[in-house]
Amino acid sequence: MSAALDEPFDRLLVHPCTIGGDFGGKGDFMDVALCCVLSRRSGGRPVKMVMDYGEELMAGNPRHAGVIRVKTGVTRDGHLMSQHMDFVFDSGAYGAFKPMGLLLGAQKAVGPYRIPHTLQEERMVYTNKVPCGHMRAPGYPQGVFASESQMDVVAEELGMDPAEFRRINLMRAGEESPAGKRLPHVEPERVLDRALRDSRYHGPKAPRTGRGVAMSQWMPLGGECHVFVTVDGDGGVTVAAAVMDQGSGVHTVMRQVAAEVLDVEPESVRIETFDTRRVAADQGLGGSRGTRVYGCAAYEAAVDVRRVLLERAGEMMEAPVERLSVSRGSVVRTGSAGRLGYGEIVRALGSPVSAEGHYADTTTGPEASVCVQVVEVAVDPETGQVSLRRVTTAHDAGTIINPLLHQGQIEGGIVMALGYGTMEEMAVEDGRITTAHLGDYKIPSARDIPVLRTAILRSPHGSGPYHSRSIGETPVIPFAAALANAVADAAGVRVTTLPVTAERVFAGIHGARKDGAPES
Repeated sequence: MSAALDEPFDRLLVHPCTIGGDFGGKGDFMDVALCCVLSRRSGGRPVKMVMDYGEELMAGNPRHAGVIRVKTGVTRDGHLMSQHMDFVFDSGAYGAFKPMGLLLGAQKAVGPYRIPHTLQEERMVYTNKVPCGHMRAPGYPQGVFASESQMDVVAEELGMDPAEFRRINLMRAGEESPAGKRLPHVEPERVLDRALRDSRYHGPKAPRTGRGVAMSQWMPLGGECHVFVTVDGDGGVTVAAAVMDQGSGVHTVMRQVAAEVLDVEPESVRIETFDTRRVAADQGLGGSRGTRVYGCAAYEAAVDVRRVLLERAGEMMEAPVERLSVSRGSVVRTGSAGRLGYGEIVRALGSPVSAEGHYADTTTGPEASVCVQVVEVAVDPETGQVSLRRVTTAHDAGTIINPLLHQGQIEGGIVMALGYGTMEEMAVEDGRITTAHLGDYKIPSARDIPVLRTAILRSPHGSGPYHSRSIGETPVIPFAAALANAVADAAGVRVTTLPVTAERVFAGIHGARKDGAPES
């Protein structure tokens, strides 16, 4: 903003607020600078910009389209030796995401496999289309669609079962990933086994029915933030930070963590959102870092507040801290009826008890969250129509802090991936979006949702508070590849362009290209 408006950095003040569903699209604040200019031109009056669906589709920083080429080296007995992935991403007009030069997810899309020699090459090119930006797991779904489709292609060439081919090449804990990151905590085999079992992957199938499997791994991103926890004279607890809630529930998680440490009801914990005058560096949300970064900072601050409360209560009750604990908003003395409410302790101190939690770990990992999905479809050979029958998604997770939010991320991710894999397509003609309303640009409705089975495998490892793990992006990554693999299993057609539509499947079955010409 400072560069765009040619204003000194310290003259800009940001008031974080609840912004609603995001998934990355609001991380590129292309409209904020324009609002500031309009406010200046109108004498400093507040300006609000509202875009309808047509404008959103024409300028909403969508996911990058890409052309991906994969070349794999493998032994006759099915052991992966090398893989080369070449990405060319259509980044649209203007700078957009290009200053970064790459999409991080694409580098890691080669999967949780043991591959001695890998090369990922990535280019982002200018076109006369909509500028592209953040979108849930940037680069990952595109790359995994290519790499996990390739796993099935190679397995078929070797005459091997696709699941077994994957199994013999899976990484083990402590090994180095194909992207060059050593992972002390990764367990893809048990997640694969659970997904295959729950989906009845090897069970009997009806005619023209197919099952496809795909898998991916996600290493949590770090970041920096400051979170403050305060107990006031009424005994109330407040958690304060500069983070906005974009739908992932980070405020809820911070409240839960503080409530757990101080043993109060989460509903009683207040949230205060600081502006940028009151906090130092805050990296914000994105990359599934919310619970890890803000949850850990909230935990640190709450632990410091608890320590002060216990020490002061010990002085007031003439008891050693070792014999004190917190319970239901009070400090209690073990083995006696002694109890002091937080409000009593704070009033005795004469001022609120407050502590700051500062989290500053920008490293990735060390654990990897693995997701395995199995999709079952039925294909009508006369029309190419693909009917989703069942989706099984298996995840390894640490401690689940909020089961409702956790499952919501999984189910929402599956539906988003379903749209990406089966119907959502931005058509462009001479640089203009021709699917500029929801009559032409299709998104899933309740009628499109298949039977979903979720399997969660617990692990004691996680970089978030209480050993929690990321979940925000993993469910959206493998679906499209599992879908394409299922279609290939059902109809013998390998679809390599998304979305997997009836038209493309029909063309594959009947040996014709999309334009109706016969395949060469």
